[in-house]
Amino acid sequence: MQRATSQRLVKSPLQINSLKNLVRSAWTLCFESGYLTRPRSLIKKLKAAALRVKNDALTTYFVARDPNTPIVVRLLALAIAAYAMSPVDLIPDFIPIVGYLDDIILLPLGIMLVIRLTPTNVIEASRAKAAEVIARPVSHTAAVVIVVTWVLYVSAFGFLLWDGVEP
Repeated sequence: MQRATSQRLVKSPLQINSLKNLVRSAWTLCFESGYLTRPRSLIKKLKAAALRVKNDALTTYFVARDPNTPIVVRLLALAIAAYAMSPVDLIPDFIPIVGYLDDIILLPLGIMLVIRLTPTNVIEASRAKAAEVIARPVSHTAAVVIVVTWVLYVSAFGFLLWDGVEP
């Protein structure tokens, strides 16, 4: 039954081409007007937003260390920066959808609150320090050395602990 209906709607190859052109032009209009975004631009927007949150989290860390920041804002900034850089979350990330809500909602709200409560001269200085730190080159060799050192320390501690448990 559906086949007969679809055959009646489109009778000739000319009509098929005009329908394809109509659909293409509708999609183009949707993308150009901004109602829909192409996946590439959406991914770029998400990466840019994640980079802004990372920069602002580093800014809150420097706000917490600045002596010109009021003590209440300092404590709040320290808590937000620690939560942003901590591997422990309020809601674990392995829980689908809800796991990322704390990262998507709580962190930006906390960062915005810290930025609004902090004097502008402290924010400007902290943003400059954060930009300087982010612009520094990253040494992967140093990271490997640090990780290997920690693994050796933990294994030595485990060996000593294991050795002490035996009778």
